[in-house]
Amino acid sequence: MIKWADPFHLPCFLVRQSKTEKIINEVSKDHKLRNLPSAVRHQFSKMIVEGLLNQLQSAPTEMMAIEICYELCPGLRGVQEEAVEVNLPEMTASLSTQIRDRTPSEVFRKTAAMNAAFCLEWAERSGDRPASRGPSARLSRSSEPSFLDIRMTTGFFST
Repeated sequence: MIKWADPFHLPCFLVRQSKTEKIINEVSKDHKLRNLPSAVRHQFSKMIVEGLLNQLQSAPTEMMAIEICYELCPGLRGVQEEAVEVNLPEMTASLSTQIRDRTPSEVFRKTAAMNAAFCLEWAERSGDRPASRGPSARLSRSSEPSFLDIRMTTGFFST
């Protein structure tokens, strides 16, 4: 289940508070947050940075679990599909213009990238296009991968 070269010597993934606080302070300086009172700006920055770090720690495990469950437990695919479908509206809602306009670009792009990776993993496993059911559905009804919908919605690869 563990995909490390040496599963008996697992790496330790710790979030260092000093580095987290430095990132929070940098994010709180973003121009999109300048109109917020200082305390609110810091609290909002802390919430989105900690959310991003939580997603960074949990997303790879979720994607590995999707792969393992889908391949080794075909009888559970219906239940797995239901579980994944619960997450998709939240993921696509986070791509809305309102969220993008209020969230520092660096945080928004990283969150969108992890959401895209999750959607791609599910699409690859199931043959489904999950992102096409959310707000990005109006962008494309073609046979393109769901990632294109997310990319267009977020401007993730825009120059």
